[in-house]
Amino acid sequence: MDIKEVRNELLKLHKIIDGGDIQISDEEWGGADVVITKQKPKDDYVETFYPSPRYVVTNYSHELSWLFYKLRDIFSKFLDGTNKIEFFGRLANSANYYLINSNKPNLKDLLNSVLHEAFSIQEEIEEGTFFALPIAIGNQIYKELEEGENSGYLGIKETKEFFEEMKRRYKDE
Repeated sequence: MDIKEVRNELLKLHKIIDGGDIQISDEEWGGADVVITKQKPKDDYVETFYPSPRYVVTNYSHELSWLFYKLRDIFSKFLDGTNKIEFFGRLANSANYYLINSNKPNLKDLLNSVLHEAFSIQEEIEEGTFFALPIAIGNQIYKELEEGENSGYLGIKETKEFFEEMKRRYKDE
């Protein structure tokens, strides 16, 4: 699969989400220093070699995990040990920013906020501007250093406008 085919797969995912045919994962996501869960474990920090994961806490944990697994599969050719923390960290940040900034979080908007970030990453890969830190000390990702902690999520209005534009642009595909 080339990077342009990734965009087509993302468009298909948007149609699934928009149509309400959202699946659930049997397991909550846990990988690349990201954990998706309904309830964050108690903060019993034990210093180890590995950093604490980036948590996404939501009642939609199994649906969001489904999307993360789908995105992992779609982008698998482009992910490696160096950039997977950046990739999944950015997706997790988008989910968290949506959850923090939404008065009434809903499933479709949550998934679309993450999918919007996946489109951004796809475009960066295509342009050669997707960067990751060679070593993610403390679970840090490049995008946070570049744009600050609140990078990634633009808002639900902007996300909806983005998908409307995508529908117009690629309606024949």
